[in-house]
Amino acid sequence: MDFKPHKETNKVRRNIYIDRDVWDLLEYKLPCSRSSFFERKAREYLNLNDELEELKRELKEHKSIVKDMESEIERLEKLRELNNKNENLIEQAMIPIRRAFLRLGYVEESTVIGVANINGLSFDILVKECKKQGIKISKV
Repeated sequence: MDFKPHKETNKVRRNIYIDRDVWDLLEYKLPCSRSSFFERKAREYLNLNDELEELKRELKEHKSIVKDMESEIERLEKLRELNNKNENLIEQAMIPIRRAFLRLGYVEESTVIGVANINGLSFDILVKECKKQGIKISKV
């Protein structure tokens, strides 16, 4: 015979047989309802509380790890976007520097400084790129 569960709590009413004196003593000694007491003891017996708490703890831990990973992904995506933007800026800045190098066989330091300032780039970054591309810089 199956009973319908309570709508809000999903608990069912069951009858148990227990010594009347024990039942009466429980009413005065327990800090909670007898129903709660028996349910808690049944969960302990079945080891459900420990498993449930362990699963909740693990879930919380995994959610924290996922949140950290999502933050790291977001940071790396922003960094990649910034890096791509900088690479494009550097490539655009190198166009007049390469032209000057092809025309003269070298580039004046003042030209590199001017191009860096116009493009909002560091002089050192453009010097490094010039060295990478084999472009000589003269301090004329």
